[in-house]
Amino acid sequence: MNSMKVFVGLLNWNRCDDLRRLIKSVLKDLSGQSNYNFEVAVIDNASTDKSIQMLDLEFPDLKKIINNTNLGGSGGFNTVLRYAATQGFDFAWLLDNDAEVLPGAFQGLMFSMESDQKIALVGSKVLHRDDSSIISELGAKISAFSTFPIPQFSNIPNLDLKAQIIDVDYVAICSALVRVSLLNTFGALDERFFLMWDDMEWGMRIRNHGYRVVATSLSEVVHPGFSERTLSPLFVYYAWRNHLYFIAVTYSGIRRIFYLCYISGLLHAAKINAQYVNKNFPFVKAYNLAFRDFCEAKFGKMDRSIEAFSCAGSGDLFKDKDIEALFGTNNVVLLSADRSVAVVKLTIDVLKGRFPNTRFIILVNYSRKYLFRWYNHNDLWIRKGIFRDFYLYKQMKINKVKSIFIFENVPIKILFSLTKNQLTVSNTGEIIKVSNFRLYNGFSLWANISLRRFIGMVNGFIMILSKIFMNPNFFRNLAKSRKLI
Repeated sequence: MNSMKVFVGLLNWNRCDDLRRLIKSVLKDLSGQSNYNFEVAVIDNASTDKSIQMLDLEFPDLKKIINNTNLGGSGGFNTVLRYAATQGFDFAWLLDNDAEVLPGAFQGLMFSMESDQKIALVGSKVLHRDDSSIISELGAKISAFSTFPIPQFSNIPNLDLKAQIIDVDYVAICSALVRVSLLNTFGALDERFFLMWDDMEWGMRIRNHGYRVVATSLSEVVHPGFSERTLSPLFVYYAWRNHLYFIAVTYSGIRRIFYLCYISGLLHAAKINAQYVNKNFPFVKAYNLAFRDFCEAKFGKMDRSIEAFSCAGSGDLFKDKDIEALFGTNNVVLLSADRSVAVVKLTIDVLKGRFPNTRFIILVNYSRKYLFRWYNHNDLWIRKGIFRDFYLYKQMKINKVKSIFIFENVPIKILFSLTKNQLTVSNTGEIIKVSNFRLYNGFSLWANISLRRFIGMVNGFIMILSKIFMNPNFFRNLAKSRKLI
């Protein structure tokens, strides 16, 4: 009996060190497995760093497929799928360059795949790179109400899960095994996404064709935590534009109209918040471009510049001596920890080193509480439940919190009559500057922001509905112009 052919495609773009780590982990995991006929290749998205030189020097026998331009995640992985389909492979293992394979990862994927012929796509359990004892996600569902992703088993200890093979709506393609023979049925990734939401749409499309998408706890990879990504204007652009496109091509009828109105409303409300509260104008531009490009059916790689603008808040800038005064005169300071846990930890270390007599309280969302288990329990406040802000306000009064500090690029979530400042923090935890926001009393700030968000929601509803009614063939044209291998 001929052994099954498996193509292992490692997608890379300008991550030389990460790619080296991934290659070594893959080769180690595949060594000694004689039941399968493997071909391992690096698919490079026109990297401009030393990735190709590193491959030539350290892995000269490894196959390389080099794209002429950066095709993004969807286009790069489609290079893997097309090669696997044309060369007669039975399975393709898709791996992103910032993943690291743990021993037994491939066997776990293949065992799960072979358990049911209706399984078309299997994803690994993803562990946090900073702390591999914590699960980042084990596949994810798409909310039937909001269409936002709901990661499964996210940010919890990595335990021996009873349900080892779990049906989900999609799996992250940082490590996923696909049955190549079915590609002619449901197609490859949609390259219009370029980045983000491509794996979500692919998973939903596979399920809509009657096949199963599963995540397995038998296969583990290490990857930067999905909940720990730092927001940027570019991230905002792809996240919102592609979310709208995902809805347009995944749903139909009244559900599609409802979801588009809802997400469009949220987009415009977020834009209002960035413009009038955070005064973060690169983000405002990103929101505008995301909505405009969706309405004009401009997809793929963004052809405009957003990152050229500074991402700092536009409030009054403080000098270093003023930072000293702000922290030095406040015995209790609350920090909203919406940046990655690594950056928050570095920032806390820097602050405590400079201001040892100040008490620093960290505020985190409930879904991320386990990531901050290293911090003093009494100084870790958790946001949870519909009345969380009222509880928080009470705790602030009891603990005599004098200042709230909010990390850069994060919407203000605390609406109380206290001084609010914004930290600009580097990735090494260094405080670059502090911006002071306009001071409201608690109710007027809440009313002001709520009104603007309501206006943004209404504006979003009207704009998306007008687009649909002015161009009744909009969705039909989107469907006709899609290329899925």
